Amino acid sequence: MTYKVGVSGPCGDFYDVIPLSNGRTGLVVGDVAGRGVSAVLLMGQLRAGLRAFASMGMEPHQVLERVNLLLLDLSELWMAMCSYGIFDPRTRSFKFATAGHQPPMLRGPRAMLDVHPDIGPPLGAVADVRYRSHVVQLPKVFVGVMYTDGLIETPGLDMSDGFARLRNVLENSPPNPERVIEHVINHPWLGGTHEDDLVALCFGSTLGP
Repeated sequence: MTYKVGVSGPCGDFYDVIPLSNGRTGLVVGDVAGRGVSAVLLMGQLRAGLRAFASMGMEPHQVLERVNLLLLDLSELWMAMCSYGIFDPRTRSFKFATAGHQPPMLRGPRAMLDVHPDIGPPLGAVADVRYRSHVVQLPKVFVGVMYTDGLIETPGLDMSDGFARLRNVLENSPPNPERVIEHVINHPWLGGTHEDDLVALCFGSTLGP
């Protein structure tokens, strides 16, 4: 697997790439709701906690449930959105869970892959919450994008328009993480025009049969 990251703005948004056992990789994007120093400090604590729970070998939904309790212990005044997934090259699978966050967008060598998960509530919103892990089987050549809302939010437009634009960019980009992140971050309809914080994490495999 290869990956490439694009970041814009003084981030309360965050990402992480976590080496796991058996050649697996944990991938994270998230966004603390709010701005300023307090949001950035809280983001750092959540990111550290998430990395610790992921490194213990927990499933994606279990990681989010633990981070949700961590956030409630830290403060009852903040919420955060987060998506955490595990890429397993042995099974060519991507298992993920989302908390108030858009799911990853995945594309195979010729077409988009269907991803229709349940999106759980944001972290910090509900104490007794159960998230769900979802599994997507991947082709040998694929590219995925995990991103925060700043990438698809445009003043005056519905977020579904930004989602459709991102899908269009991914459909018309070569299945290569470095090329995709360049198109996504610099596209005039997406990251290139936004003043909001954003993170886009592209990952994939360009190895043929």
